Amino acid sequence: MIQPREGILSIDRLYDGPADDRTCRLDKNERIGTIAEPIWTEMMLSLKPRDLMAYPDLPGFRDRVSEWIDLPPDQILVTSGSDQAIKSVFEAFVSPGDEVLIPSPTFAMYHVYKQMFRAKGVEVTYGSDMSMPVEKLCKSIKKDTRLLALPNPNSPTGAIYKESDLVVILERARASETLVLIDEAYYPFSCVTALPLIRDYSNLLVTRTFSKAAGLAGARVGFACGNAHLIDALTRVRPMYEANGIALKLGTFVMKHPDIIDAYVAEVSAGKRFLKERFGRIGTAYPSEGNFQVARLPSGIPIHDLVSAVEDLGFRIKGWSSGNPMGGCIRITAGPVAVMESFWQAFETIWNLHARQDPS
Repeated sequence: MIQPREGILSIDRLYDGPADDRTCRLDKNERIGTIAEPIWTEMMLSLKPRDLMAYPDLPGFRDRVSEWIDLPPDQILVTSGSDQAIKSVFEAFVSPGDEVLIPSPTFAMYHVYKQMFRAKGVEVTYGSDMSMPVEKLCKSIKKDTRLLALPNPNSPTGAIYKESDLVVILERARASETLVLIDEAYYPFSCVTALPLIRDYSNLLVTRTFSKAAGLAGARVGFACGNAHLIDALTRVRPMYEANGIALKLGTFVMKHPDIIDAYVAEVSAGKRFLKERFGRIGTAYPSEGNFQVARLPSGIPIHDLVSAVEDLGFRIKGWSSGNPMGGCIRITAGPVAVMESFWQAFETIWNLHARQDPS
């Protein structure tokens, strides 16, 4: 029997069950609700047969992104979501045995790519309050640290470093010749961005996606930014075509209509305020700079059973029964207040049942 290369079989990958349109998915941090009919119609009319038949116009899309974020085209690489950008960073810069510093908990694919490219993973853990002092992170950056993978804000904790903190981290990393990858998947739910720091730090790469605020998770389109030297290295390991033509056309439409993002960010902000107030009544609702709310429930609540029961009422959420710091926590993707109110009615029904059963 032909075997895969060393380390591949040790990688654990989970597959979700099939999607159910009857269930509201508040576990994926994707856009919640719908797209207004006039916008949807205009978006679909922007597509032409050639967008499907022809190979995609990557240079043209890169130029539009360049204008959108005010960076030169040679400092941008278009990718199939920020996930593809992150993988390209590992392909271009991480060799077997290299040390990769990864916050914990965080985006699962960092660990997958660490194993794929046979790197040595070093974890630095968030505290029980979902924070990680910048001093703690900087102390973890050693002379052998090849790459620091830093989502900002992080998921699932929702924690964020402000720009002044990022400068401290980048200075420490530069002294150790460490590449810093900052994933801004949740921008602009948070307005903190490292893009302006690219001109001063040649060890910085920033990734973004159209999956969250732009609502194009199914299209799979994003980009990486950095100085021209770093982007040139990423370009050398890119696929033949980094994203498909339909995705690029939809991404272009969103860039031409920034009100789509602005309106949805406002809806999510209102939804988060609603969730934070409600969960603050029964547990601890943590500050979140993403499009989600994290809450720690009182001890003794069977998280797995609660999550399953809420799903039976039509809402999928994320929960952790154990592990530091997420044990006893749930995470809910935020969206329009009307959807959050419907979710809360379902959650409260289940919560009241568990609360009555809890002897404490």
